[in-house]
Amino acid sequence: MLGWFRNLLARFVAVGLELAFQLIRGVFQAPSRAVRSLGVPMFREATAEEVVPLRHKVLRPGKPRETAIWSCDTEAGTRHWILEDRGEIVACASTVLAAYPDGEGPSIQLRGMAVDPTRQGQGLGKRLLQGIEHAVQKSMWCNARKSAEPFYEATGWTGSGEHFDIAGIGPHRRMRRILSPQTQ
Repeated sequence: MLGWFRNLLARFVAVGLELAFQLIRGVFQAPSRAVRSLGVPMFREATAEEVVPLRHKVLRPGKPRETAIWSCDTEAGTRHWILEDRGEIVACASTVLAAYPDGEGPSIQLRGMAVDPTRQGQGLGKRLLQGIEHAVQKSMWCNARKSAEPFYEATGWTGSGEHFDIAGIGPHRRMRRILSPQTQ
């Protein structure tokens, strides 16, 4: 009879511990679930395949999808970033290991930044850049479309050099975001 009681007690303890672990896991997972259910976009690293549809829609409208797939997408050191809202990608960008053209600047290039047109003006681009800067923790540069210069300047980037034209896309200007040693 005592053996039966020990087995019952052992099962009771095992079940109690399992329930406690599930409760603890749920507490740690709940904030991200709650944020997703509120419609607050979540920042995360992504794959090249995940960023291409939004990149194509925003940066290469009316052109073949292949124009939004770049050779650097699969190179070592390239990383892709998104803001995702309820399973939908609402903003994306990539970082690529690429030396600044004049050799006097950062070696990480920001490329293919795009925010869904229906969500622009909601601070998503700024939030995406902040997430990337926090994750990369290095100074960066980009070829910004002329129309996007005010956005980059408002987020701490500075223009460098004259405007230049990228064939079939339009006028651009190099911009840099130099992070202070304390933030790197």
